[in-house]
Amino acid sequence: MRKIVTFFAVFALTLSAMAQKVTLDFNDVSMSEALKQIAAQSQTEINFIYDELEDFRVTAHIDRQSVENAVKIAAGFYPVRVIRRNGIFAVECTHKSERHFSGSLIDDEGQPIAYANIALLNVQDSAFITGGISNDGGVFVIPCEQKSVIVKISFIGYKTVFKTTDSTNLGIIKMEPEVRTIEGVVVKGNRKTITSQVDRMQYNVVADPFAQGLDAKELMRRVPLLSVSTGGGVSIVGKSNTHILIDGKELPESLVNAKLASLRSENIEKVEVITIPPSKYKAETNAGYVNIVLRKDKTLGINGMIGAELTFRDETSWNVSPSINYATKKFDISVAANINKLNGKNKRKSVVEFSDHDKTSESENHFDWLNYSTNIITKYQINNNISVGMLGGVSGNKQDASQHDITSELNILAESNSDSPDITNYSIPLEFFTDILIDSTGKAVTLTYDYLNNYDDDNVLLTTNFSDGRSNKIQTVGSNRYRIDSWKADFALPFHWATMETGAAFTNIHNASEIAISDDLSGSFSLNSNQSNNYDYNEKTAALYFSAEKKFGDKFSAKVGLRAEQTWIDGNLLETNDKHSDDYLHIFPTVHLGYDVSDEAHIGAAYSRGITRPNFMDLNPFRYYFTANKYVSGNPYLLPGLTDNFEVNFSHDIGIYAVLYESRQHDGIDYPTVFLSDGSEVTTGVNCYESDKAGLYVSWDGDIFDWCSVSIGGEVFYSGYRATKSDVGLMDVDSWSGKLETDLDFYLNADGTLALDLSYSHEFPYMENIQKYRTWVLFGGGISYMLLDNRLKLRCRFSDPFRQNMSRTVTRYDGYDVRSTFDPCVRNVSISASYFFGGQSVRRTWRQSKNTDANRAGSRG
Repeated sequence: MRKIVTFFAVFALTLSAMAQKVTLDFNDVSMSEALKQIAAQSQTEINFIYDELEDFRVTAHIDRQSVENAVKIAAGFYPVRVIRRNGIFAVECTHKSERHFSGSLIDDEGQPIAYANIALLNVQDSAFITGGISNDGGVFVIPCEQKSVIVKISFIGYKTVFKTTDSTNLGIIKMEPEVRTIEGVVVKGNRKTITSQVDRMQYNVVADPFAQGLDAKELMRRVPLLSVSTGGGVSIVGKSNTHILIDGKELPESLVNAKLASLRSENIEKVEVITIPPSKYKAETNAGYVNIVLRKDKTLGINGMIGAELTFRDETSWNVSPSINYATKKFDISVAANINKLNGKNKRKSVVEFSDHDKTSESENHFDWLNYSTNIITKYQINNNISVGMLGGVSGNKQDASQHDITSELNILAESNSDSPDITNYSIPLEFFTDILIDSTGKAVTLTYDYLNNYDDDNVLLTTNFSDGRSNKIQTVGSNRYRIDSWKADFALPFHWATMETGAAFTNIHNASEIAISDDLSGSFSLNSNQSNNYDYNEKTAALYFSAEKKFGDKFSAKVGLRAEQTWIDGNLLETNDKHSDDYLHIFPTVHLGYDVSDEAHIGAAYSRGITRPNFMDLNPFRYYFTANKYVSGNPYLLPGLTDNFEVNFSHDIGIYAVLYESRQHDGIDYPTVFLSDGSEVTTGVNCYESDKAGLYVSWDGDIFDWCSVSIGGEVFYSGYRATKSDVGLMDVDSWSGKLETDLDFYLNADGTLALDLSYSHEFPYMENIQKYRTWVLFGGGISYMLLDNRLKLRCRFSDPFRQNMSRTVTRYDGYDVRSTFDPCVRNVSISASYFFGGQSVRRTWRQSKNTDANRAGSRG
């Protein structure tokens, strides 16, 4: 009976403690005082030794928390253990010491710096002794018996502080930003615009006065190694695939333009260009990353942007892109949208030169696309150690397209017309993530689940009339649906002797595609069962990676990594039961070396191996017709291509950046054109070449006057391609080539609100994959004006006024050559306005979309 009474008494006390809710604000009070206030408000017994906890300072807001959570919030990151027994809490210091090293961290505006890492190092060998983290008030208290220590204080965006001391009270420590912004002063002379880390080049926005008032896409023009296309796409020079990151978080490809348009240069601290990604990133062939690092948050609240643009070319297009951001201390949300109507046309001409005759085709394609995208990113900070969040969005388009083609061969003229009305495509990405801080030294883990559902449909009616009286109609109806599920765990493991990263991932890809082709040979359509089919494709990939980075002395640094990817593939043509499968394991090493020649100059070297997996459309073994006897077909037996990348780079504070590079590819995928015995012209993806490309790129940027800035770049390179598949008849080719480019920026008034920019790019004849390109030129520019305290920006831009942006290629085969000219008809003038409302420095929520396979689900064409 006594045991039962005791049990219920303890149970009642426990329920009472759990039911109590605590609401308190602490501003730099001792932990002992904080615990006493929690005990008094909750009427709960909290036992502790006063002297153990008195030196620990607490700055925290506790809002309707249980007693246990309130005690844990007060304990924070300090070396304190909280134990609850029989409804009574015991709080004790796990690292008992009479000596406590303490201090307070502030930024250059006098605001406290929370969650900075503080490490105590041995004076003799710099070995790690113990460490801690500053609290919400910027205060840290670290028990340590050592009489003399090296205090290392680090936080993202600030210069690392080193102090050797035998005093336990370090007082107020002011941390300096990595790049100091000086307002109201005209800075003359050399600026440190370009800096280097072991695995990336950095362009420091705040060091460039000509970056004022630009949006992120405009800013990319000023970054060495980056190129901005007429449509606003950002790419790294010489890279076939470029990923955009914001604060290390990758944006889904469909949402990049809207996000970059909503970002202003005043919100960006620096832009990092990663030409050879370390092993943390997916092992893609010839891919690079552009990381936009935002400036440190200064306020919370709400802000946003709304922009609109009209583009005049052959037909008028328009674009509207609103965005809004809201942040509290624990909750962040960012919503962005984009809707645009794209009307236009393009022209293509091809000539096949056989030994005894030519085959000529001229086509013109008209399109009317309504594109839309919207996304929402949320993040909630559960406590100081754990945050969770979600990224969701939808993007899609409604297409109306028509094409007119005239083909002439051996006195036979074929006129083809195709219509694709009301085609709807959409994509839905979702991501759920958890970020967990493991300990006070910065060790952390990120858990991520990604989902992507991508749907494309086809509905094409093609009519071909021949001059000899024949006629042919083909109707193609189909759909392509891709689903991608992936799970990832990424660990950041900083140690005093090195910084390590490791992680694992598993991706499951399912492609369900179908096509129905009907012929009208006698006045009515009938299904062509030989060309209609359903295709089921499954791809699973498991990956593991590891990397370690270490600095040796003051000048030399190294980062090495290894990534392993095991892939399993199964494909099945359901109607014919034609199955195929494959599995392969590849190891991808990465090495980055860096050496600081001086405070102004840096030399780096890097090596990596990458893989190019086929796009899903290239695997579908279906025919997609352009004329009655001209079609493109997928190849389910495509193998991934492998590439070895080498690079040596040099940068100097005077504005010089140079990179010497080489890239060697095996099992390269391209799309040769072959002619069948019935006269059909067929283009199919094939592993058909090996390549070697090597070159030197050099750029310089600087200010000629206070009101004029110039950027000049040049490249010379060699390309060689050796055909490896004899049955497609490709010839070995090689060539030397080069490129020149320049950007000019002018301020037309004293306060820099009226600006003019001009850009010119000239590429000499060059080889790319199996095609040789003729000279390509692009010229453009614009004028902008900012008013209403720089909140409203008006722009007028022009592009390709002399119609030089045309692609001219020749591909050589054994027995014939194929010459093509493609005119995208992008000559245009645009006017736009962007208005920014709300706070000027509001935190934005960004999140990496880990679904790096999503770009393989692009629409055909």
